Amino acid sequence: PVFAGKAAEGTPLEGHRHAFILPADDDGDGRLDHITVACHDGFDAGAVRALNGVQRLWQAGGRPDLHLVLVGLGEPAAYGGYDQRDGETPQLACSRVWRSRTPFVLSRHPKRRKNGRPKLDESGLWIDGPEHQLRRALLQHGYPAPTRVEAIPATPAAGQALRWLAFARERRSGGGNAVGQVGYGFEVEFDQPISGPVALGYACHFGLGQFVAVAGR
Repeated sequence: PVFAGKAAEGTPLEGHRHAFILPADDDGDGRLDHITVACHDGFDAGAVRALNGVQRLWQAGGRPDLHLVLVGLGEPAAYGGYDQRDGETPQLACSRVWRSRTPFVLSRHPKRRKNGRPKLDESGLWIDGPEHQLRRALLQHGYPAPTRVEAIPATPAAGQALRWLAFARERRSGGGNAVGQVGYGFEVEFDQPISGPVALGYACHFGLGQFVAVAGR
């Protein structure tokens, strides 16, 4: 269940209690170098055996298989930080400010009036628009309401700005509903530090909608 996202009888688990599979480019060279697998309820002995059993990833286009090694197992706080040489990752750090690392993809259609104009809520946000869905997803995942949300157009990769359209933004199998092909990015600030991982929106259990902590904030 922790990996399938379904109970033994086949019913979907609720509350995002199953594993998040989060790829990372911790050294900033533009290539993925780690995969963090995180679960709110932890991993039992069977799940740990399954993790140890993942030793290769197939690549398309005739490229060689990637060989994998389980390098750590423990609480997120033990691996959160900004020094990759010490085995730390900003995916699991603690900060007041979090920034999109992969695109946030909508799972609901933004609401419009009959004349085509956006339908707004009492605060002036576009109902089911990007920021509205982001704020709702934060609450659904148990995070506090943010004090600031700012749209950002890209994420740094190998010294360049990688725009959200450069990412694969839809799963080819496995279900789930994405709305359109657009991805969005945000910098989000809270009134107190929160701990990672933070992944929200469509396909958040498979690497999309991923945020990283901002150092010194």
